Amino acid sequence: MSETTAPDEGTTVGGRRRARLLIIVIGIALVVLGIAAAVVWSVLRTAHGPAEAVRDYAALIAEGDADAASSLVDPVAWAEGREEVASVLVSDEVLASSLEPFSVLDIELGGDATADAAVGSTVLVEVDYAVGDERGRAALRVEREEDGPFGATRWRVVDPLVVPIAVESNVPAVGPAILGGEPIELSGPSFAGAEQLVALVYPGEYQVIAPERTSFSAPTEYVLALSDAEPSVQDPSAGAALPPAAEVQLWFDPTPELVDTVSEALDEHLDACLEEATAMPDDCPAVLAYLGRNVSALTITDRPEIDVLGAVGVDYVDGVPTRSPVGLRSTIGVIEYTGEDGARRDESFRVVADLVVQGDTVDIVFRSEA
Repeated sequence: MSETTAPDEGTTVGGRRRARLLIIVIGIALVVLGIAAAVVWSVLRTAHGPAEAVRDYAALIAEGDADAASSLVDPVAWAEGREEVASVLVSDEVLASSLEPFSVLDIELGGDATADAAVGSTVLVEVDYAVGDERGRAALRVEREEDGPFGATRWRVVDPLVVPIAVESNVPAVGPAILGGEPIELSGPSFAGAEQLVALVYPGEYQVIAPERTSFSAPTEYVLALSDAEPSVQDPSAGAALPPAAEVQLWFDPTPELVDTVSEALDEHLDACLEEATAMPDDCPAVLAYLGRNVSALTITDRPEIDVLGAVGVDYVDGVPTRSPVGLRSTIGVIEYTGEDGARRDESFRVVADLVVQGDTVDIVFRSEA
């Protein structure tokens, strides 16, 4: 008859201890995981607020990575439908051309905004920044999106951190100028009521290089692109007009080549007017045409010369000039003639013309009105 061996008492006790230990370890692990999950959830909830979203976005601009910043907030799409926006110059090359660095000074929620906004709503985030030693300010909308994993809040920056700038000129049709290697359209003078064509750039200080033309020339200028937008002032809604926050002027002077061309054209024009004095062309000075029809022996004794060649005063309607804002005005000329009584007399006159400028092309259009 076989014998049955009883289990060792020490082995049984050891197994129970290991089981209890395993249970304790698993319990501790679950507690640790729970704490870790809570910490992760808390961090995710607080690390991706609206101010942090703007901070991450602005950091890309500060690093000179305009392309990455534009991938988060596309200034081109944002500018569509907005009045007077002529171009969006936000490439890495343009940003790299800034003569002063961009840096973020402070970012905070604007007004009564809170990070607990409902999904789909927006809050304003105020950004204080600097370009070199100069300070700027912007207010950007940030939208609350659907939460991500672990309840992480997600925010999307809606408004790009761009500055609307305008380059004014006394001869706008001679443009465009060059900023950061890119063309920028020229506006007419704002004081006269000309339309202001806005270009959007990231904050910086940029060279504005005048176009090389045979007709007009201007020195290189500089524009400091800074904004000072308070939340109550900024209107970022779709289609809203964007007045320039920074302006620079390119003032052109006629080149010696243009002066020679216009001088020659002025002499030829007067000769053509007197060729058939009794039937002068409509673009001849009105006083000469009148004399040609009523007296005889017209002779110019004092030929006029260029007095004004460049910007002239014109009226603007809805930002558009009623005629070319560039023109010619001569000095006073003198013409002698024989009156009906046979006596010789003289009369003074001027010559005026519009200069229709398009890039390097300049057409001289004489007018009868003095």
